[in-house]
Amino acid sequence: MKAGRAEFLRVLIQKLDASGVAWCCLRNHQEIFEDTRSDVDLMVLPADIPLFETFLEEACRETGTRLAQEASYLNFSRTYLTPAGEWVRIDYESEVRWRIFPVLQARAILLRRIRLDGLWTASPADEAVVLWIASLFRGFLSDRYRTRLLQLDEKMKSSFPSALATYREAFGRWGIRLLQQQSDWLKAEDLRLFWSDFKLALIVRVIPRPALGLQFVSYLLYDFKRAIRRAHHPRGFFLSVESSPWDEVDSVELLWRLDRIFPVAKSLFLPSGARTFSWREKLRISRTLFKGGLVLCPLPWGRPVSQPRHARGVRIRHDPENGWIGATMPGGWMTQNLQAKDRVESCYQLGLQALTMPSPFSRLPKASFCVILGLDGSGKTTLARHLSQRICQTSACPSVRYFHFLPSSPEKTEFPWPHPAAEPKKRESPSAAGGLLFSLLRLVRNWGRAWWNIGFRYRGFRGLLLGDRYLYNYLLDPVSVRYFGPVSWVTRALRWAPRPDLIFVLETPAEVILQRKQELSPEEILTQNEKLGNLPLVARRIVRLDGTRHPEDLADQCLREIGLDLGKT
Repeated sequence: MKAGRAEFLRVLIQKLDASGVAWCCLRNHQEIFEDTRSDVDLMVLPADIPLFETFLEEACRETGTRLAQEASYLNFSRTYLTPAGEWVRIDYESEVRWRIFPVLQARAILLRRIRLDGLWTASPADEAVVLWIASLFRGFLSDRYRTRLLQLDEKMKSSFPSALATYREAFGRWGIRLLQQQSDWLKAEDLRLFWSDFKLALIVRVIPRPALGLQFVSYLLYDFKRAIRRAHHPRGFFLSVESSPWDEVDSVELLWRLDRIFPVAKSLFLPSGARTFSWREKLRISRTLFKGGLVLCPLPWGRPVSQPRHARGVRIRHDPENGWIGATMPGGWMTQNLQAKDRVESCYQLGLQALTMPSPFSRLPKASFCVILGLDGSGKTTLARHLSQRICQTSACPSVRYFHFLPSSPEKTEFPWPHPAAEPKKRESPSAAGGLLFSLLRLVRNWGRAWWNIGFRYRGFRGLLLGDRYLYNYLLDPVSVRYFGPVSWVTRALRWAPRPDLIFVLETPAEVILQRKQELSPEEILTQNEKLGNLPLVARRIVRLDGTRHPEDLADQCLREIGLDLGKT
């Protein structure tokens, strides 16, 4: 039987109790094991947070649960997907506060905790304070919170002195008034003036107390540092769907399916379908990603959108021949949904695969630079796509970066998408004046780009750098890169350019290429095949592949060759 929410939580609680870590459940503990829609809100001491996170990772390994989302708000939040398909969201914190104003500390709450049905739970007064602060953040009191606060009010009447001390510790003198009139206010419909008095009480409470003032300043500095960190690495998710059969109803359904990870209130739906965004849309996208939300951008097929910088997400395409294919940003992994019965379900499953990608182990001391050589139509893009999918399944390396001809900056991710059958290429003749000079200048520029990106910008990259043709395109198809100079210039440039660790030469017969695509004429195929067999390849190792084999078999062979190469580094 697959482990579900209850099993994951029981393993975590057993580890916490066995280690002696002080903890308690702040709210929603009545059906914590059964209610899959409810979050698990826990309180631990600040010093115990690293150990608590270690126990979370151990519970994941023992139950086969995967981490789907990790965010940092005023608390820390992690969302998990169990093998049984149930969601578990763990929110843990070390203090209760409203914005940057302190309310209660973890040590005080843990001293007053009580044992109930095998769980450490907060005292009724502490739980009521937590519910009031959560309602203050939202600006309204939900029916569920109203009902629970009325239940807690009845319990606090039996221990009024201790409850009064807790309310006064949390809200100052205004807490006394709140506790005395709590039952009446809970029955009232309009609480607008109540929220204003509530905020004023929390602000005024800090002024006469130096200790609270120091906490206020520390919260301010901590939030400033965290905001900068989140701006550079936002925890939101950018999801673009490139498909012709797609409408607004599909977008709404997909948002609701992902609601357990990214609440709909924090999501952004862009129905415009434009290639680029206006400055207002860019601000909305940045704000949504910064707050850990989901940005959904549906597009017509073949109109890729410019992805936000440093954005985490997945780009999904629907191809009539290959089905639904997803590629992660900026990791570079690709995966395919072969059982696509419903388009929304397919996108949902591909999004989950990107979110719950198992943590890869780092096998690479540096970037492994591999190049695939072959003619147009020989299957280079298909091989690169299957290789990325294989790496996605086996976690053979931390990340994949694919590029065609030359790599761009590490922030931009290029994918080996499937393309329809191409038409014959249009060949341009070289210009009579300046053709040789401009060829040399372009060669020098691209040689510098290769050193800048591969030799410098990817220096700290730990993963697989996978290139299509690279600078060898100057020798294989010089007209496509507008080069009309002598071969000796290219040979010298390749000798001093960054060298690949592996070169895969995809050898495909001319008749097979003509059956697949008609990009090249038969004469051009024969000419380029002859060039391919005589290229002056400069690499640590060269592997020749049979292009008539199935792409999955070739991808497995490439993975084995890459593993052999990594074993020698």
